[in-house]
Formats: sequence, C-alpha cells, structure tokens
Amino acid sequence: MRTVVELAAVMAAVDDAPPRWQQADDAWAAVTWVLAHAPSAGVPLVEGGQFRALVYVGSRVHDMPTIYVLYEITSQEIVICQADFRDAAANAGSA
Repeated sequence: MRTVVELAAVMAAVDDAPPRWQQADDAWAAVTWVLAHAPSAGVPLVEGGQFRALVYVGSRVHDMPTIYVLYEITSQEIVICQADFRDAAANAGSA
C-alpha cells in the first residue's frame, strides 16, 4: 500500500465538494482507498504508466458525485494532481 498525497488544488476541490453532494466524502474515501491499494487501476496517460486517470462513477439518487482524477505513481507515493467533482450522470444503484 502506498501513501496518497493530494496537491493543494485537489485539497481545495475535496473541501468544496461536501456542501454540494451529501456523499462526497464517501466517494473521495473510495477513490483514495483504490489508489492506495491498486495504483494501476487508472488508465495510463503516458508510456510507462506513471501518469494515470481514474473515473469514479457517482450516483444522483445517492447524492454522490462522479470524480475525475489525474494522478502520478512514484516509488513511494500516489500523487493526486487533479480532482474534478461533477454531478453524476445516472441514478446508479436505484431499482
């Protein structure tokens, strides 16, 4: 498991999300857990795969945002360079 580090702009985006989406903190916890435990889960953006993109698909019915994340894998850390929180496109999870 690697340490997840958030750049300042990412921390600001994370702090701004909860007032808009009730389950933003839970969605962010899921993103950081995945990155810490499975760093190669995202799509490689460059040859070698150290820069990657990950999309966490949210749910409107659960008031959970979709999160687009750009990150870098280093030898010791996962550095989250950008996080974009958006309204979920679907009512995922509703029956």
